[in-house]
Amino acid sequence: MGLSRPSGRLLALFWLPLLLLAIGLGLTWHNATTAANSVQAQTEQMLAVRHRALATLLKDQLDVLLESSRRVIASPLRDGSDFRQRARALMERHAMLQSVELIRQVPHDLRLQTEARIAGEQLEGGLFHHWEQDPATEPADSQANYLIVHWSHTRDGIGERGVAMGLLATSVPHWRQPLATARQQQTVATTSVRTVPLNGGSNQLVRLFLPVSANELLSVSFSPDRWLGSLYGSYYDPDIQLTVHDLSHHSKTPLYQHRVDNGPLSDQVLRTEVAIGDRYWMVATEPTLALFSEASAGLRRQLWLSGLAFALSAALLLCWPILRNRQLRSELERYQSQYQQLEQRFANLDVEKTILHQALDESGQRTRDLVSLAGGFVAELDEHLRIGFISDQVSDLLDRPPSEMANRPFDELIAPHYRENFLATLKAAREDRHVERIDLELQLDDRSPLPVSLRLKAQTDPVHGCVGYRLSALPRH
Repeated sequence: MGLSRPSGRLLALFWLPLLLLAIGLGLTWHNATTAANSVQAQTEQMLAVRHRALATLLKDQLDVLLESSRRVIASPLRDGSDFRQRARALMERHAMLQSVELIRQVPHDLRLQTEARIAGEQLEGGLFHHWEQDPATEPADSQANYLIVHWSHTRDGIGERGVAMGLLATSVPHWRQPLATARQQQTVATTSVRTVPLNGGSNQLVRLFLPVSANELLSVSFSPDRWLGSLYGSYYDPDIQLTVHDLSHHSKTPLYQHRVDNGPLSDQVLRTEVAIGDRYWMVATEPTLALFSEASAGLRRQLWLSGLAFALSAALLLCWPILRNRQLRSELERYQSQYQQLEQRFANLDVEKTILHQALDESGQRTRDLVSLAGGFVAELDEHLRIGFISDQVSDLLDRPPSEMANRPFDELIAPHYRENFLATLKAAREDRHVERIDLELQLDDRSPLPVSLRLKAQTDPVHGCVGYRLSALPRH
């Protein structure tokens, strides 16, 4: 169908798709910028949550270590063997532990007895001695009380050099301050990080002092790098640099650091202090630029692609109805013509329906007149012989209105000595599927019998079989 030449107004409408395309691109740029800012804010929130989780993990694991250590001294120790058994179980649970010591205050009058007990266990040490001095040649001077390492257990027999049973704990320079804090304040105290020789090499060790009573303390030493490495190893993220510092140590060397390949953003660093006894460690996380750029780049690309596709689609969709306008008008006129033709057809069908309805009414009236002229009645029974329909002529023959006969068993209307023949006729009608005839008498209550000729036919269904009967009854004279 040809199109007419577009008018000036139609040509002006072609500017609308271009305007819509420009508006769509502007909205896409605005949405992409807003979404990128939102993604950056969400990324910062995610980093804050991740940072808090890492700091909380360190604090929780420290609490677990302290609780496990307290179980070593939860019940009285019988001897050194009992202590070593409990210390060994503690080390099996915490693989980063290097040594466990029980530090006890011994009065001077029990010095000889305690030295003999230590020597009797055939372990290193025995006599009370100072830090880095030979017990055999330089025993400790007499004092009123001695704070000594009473029992000690190390991993694979390797421990900090100079730490043995009988060592005066107060003679170790880097133990004095935390020991005093733990005993006076009855709180966990921590030494600074020290590099000590272990197994032919060097390692960093931190020692915790847990007060047991006024005269006893439990000491555990561990490598912070090994502990933090096992703790944070499963939290590896290539876009987040994790660093742990000892704030009290005033050293730029971190206790633990997980480096990233890309340069971290120092202005986005998050820091949290975690108390390790009486000292503080700082957990710092620094994201990389790639974390922010990757999070927003994909979203920007998707927004621009979807926005451009939407704007182009909308512009094309707007062009299409402009071009189709005239063609749709022609089609509308054709549809209106077809609609008028259909209306005429419906009017003709209404006339035919009226004629058929009148013919049906005449046929029904003719049937009723024929039944009335025959002088009998017709009825329909269900499969249980209950009356479902009976014609009005029954009132002339049996002096009962049809409404009283509804749902009444028809065999009750038959004289008793005819019922057996009636049932046999029903059976024949079901089997032969032909019209059967029988002469019998109808008797209602105490009225005199009425001789009738009964014709009946069984109504069958392919699924349910016999579903009822139709019959006519004519009086016999």
